[in-house]
Amino acid sequence: MKSKQILMALLGAVVVLSIGAIAMMGNIDEMERAMVHITVGGTIIDQVDIHSSTLPQTIEITGKNDVHNTVVIEDGRVRVTKADCRDQICVGQGWISDGTLPIVCLPSQLIVEIVGGDGDALDTATG
Repeated sequence: MKSKQILMALLGAVVVLSIGAIAMMGNIDEMERAMVHITVGGTIIDQVDIHSSTLPQTIEITGKNDVHNTVVIEDGRVRVTKADCRDQICVGQGWISDGTLPIVCLPSQLIVEIVGGDGDALDTATG
């Protein structure tokens, strides 16, 4: 009788630990979600989950020096589609889908970057 009780207690402990591990993994996934950070002049003005159900999303931004930029987020990627700046480097960069390289528009002091998730800059650049 005693060995059956020990076996049941052990089985119960395994079930409880398994449920706890699954719950923790769910929380880790939420914490590590990839987010698009849109920064102007060093201040984050918007954050969007790159896998949000409300995508595609178009965000109009007036940065420093009254330079206007259009940021589009869709399908796990982001890009600047329009800009008032002369050189258009931010537009020419195209889509980004990980944290390896941000999109930068110097005239408007705009930075668009992907933070968190599996594509974090250090992991991608060194891995």
